[in-house]
This record gives sequence, structure tokens and C-alpha cells, in this order.
Amino acid sequence: MTRVPGTANRLNSAGETINEADLFQAMLGALGSNYVADTNAHTPNTGHVFIAFICMEETVIAAYEPAVDGNTLIAVTLAVGTPIYGRFTTITLTSGSLMAYEGI
Repeated sequence: MTRVPGTANRLNSAGETINEADLFQAMLGALGSNYVADTNAHTPNTGHVFIAFICMEETVIAAYEPAVDGNTLIAVTLAVGTPIYGRFTTITLTSGSLMAYEGI
């Protein structure tokens, strides 16, 4: 993002002006969260991505996008309270539950 000189704004990749305070809140998950406790694929609301997952119980992830090359969290048992940060467009669980926080 490009800073707009003399303002508290930034331009996103589409050339839209975004206030830094709004951007900061969005980075902290202020755009909402989803409780995931089944084996269906879950996606964030249109225009959003998942920016963090917090395990609510022992959780095993079946799939997530975008997938990472090399080491992955798929089929790993994650402990209660484990945070995972990134920019994800979908998450599917094998077991357990988590909170999926939305951002931009």
C-alpha cells in the first residue's frame, strides 16, 4: 500500500483510499470472525480473507488455501489456543474447532 502524503490514508492495490485506522482495525480482525467446528470448507465474506485462526480445542486441519510449499499444518494436531496468522481464503478441518478472524 502506498501512503498518501499529508494524510492518514493509504492507497490499496486498486487505487482506493483507505484510512490507516480502519486498516489497523481490519488487520486485527475487527471485520468479524467465524466459529468453525465441522468438516465443511469455510470461506470469509466477499472481499475479505481469514487473517488468523485460534484453536478452541485440539484441532486438526484437513486443508487450507492458499496452500504453502514445503512444511504444512495439514494433519498436525494443534493445541488449544494455538494461533495461526496469514492470509487464507478457505479452511477445512478434520477435527476440533477454531475461530477464524476476517480482515482485508
